[in-house]
Amino acid sequence: MTISFPVNGVFTEKQAAIYNIVLRASRRVFAALKPGASWVDLHKLAERTTLEGLVDLGCLTGDIDEMMEKRIGFIFMPHGMGHFIGLDCHDVGGYLGNSPARIKLPGL
Repeated sequence: MTISFPVNGVFTEKQAAIYNIVLRASRRVFAALKPGASWVDLHKLAERTTLEGLVDLGCLTGDIDEMMEKRIGFIFMPHGMGHFIGLDCHDVGGYLGNSPARIKLPGL
């Protein structure tokens, strides 16, 4: 997952809050990594963590499960958890043929 830093080396309070949400999501995903882990499950973990952080910060209100169901996290993670890296940074990865079936929901 991508994490950015302020050009002047000093976070504003809002920048630091967002940075820490993304860092928390990254750490939760890395802790859940294991052979056979589902990319979609890991993405959803990152998305849930991000939504929880945005609710805690007061940027969003509502039920996290409902936000997950309605794919609200897509607004904040439009490329999913990250790009596959290959010859082209937009390689779709894992979708040669029909196995596994591609999920058509936003962000997944």
